[in-house]
Amino acid sequence: MSAVTENPASRTVELYASGPGLILHSPSAGAVFEPGIDYSNDLKPGAGAVGEALASGRVVLLSTGSPGLEYTLVFVAAGSPTVLREEPLARAQFSLVVTDGCLFVRDGYITTRWGDQDYATEKVELPNGFYVVDARWMPSGRHAHMVIYLVLGRTEDPPKDCAGRVDLEFVAS
Repeated sequence: MSAVTENPASRTVELYASGPGLILHSPSAGAVFEPGIDYSNDLKPGAGAVGEALASGRVVLLSTGSPGLEYTLVFVAAGSPTVLREEPLARAQFSLVVTDGCLFVRDGYITTRWGDQDYATEKVELPNGFYVVDARWMPSGRHAHMVIYLVLGRTEDPPKDCAGRVDLEFVAS
């Protein structure tokens, strides 16, 4: 199941990912990946188009360390009236560049065969710009389900030396 819902304060994406995490990127940033290629062992910031996309925050791997999860991602602008009433189970921060007026959220397994249509993909409309993202894993009460609030803080400064991969490890309760 996958879907995108919107309200004035947030945008929500729901999808199932067979891989151990998600990959976030704008359409033009995804163009650095050649269709049919397995990138799973080459996803490190550095040389080459893929490495540069990771190092610049144009492509971000959100690793949860657990395959086969249902995700609910809530994109919220920093300072919005959306209130998180509970403490997150875990948090991580990362930089993100949005271009093309949108962001793709994809099953992380797409990196094993780029362009394969069998992996979940959702599109979220977001304003272009540089963001500092505070990812908060919130309790959900459901087995094999992660609710992650992505609190988006706009910044004027482009990201530098991004890790490319962010760990927000899922631990079953």
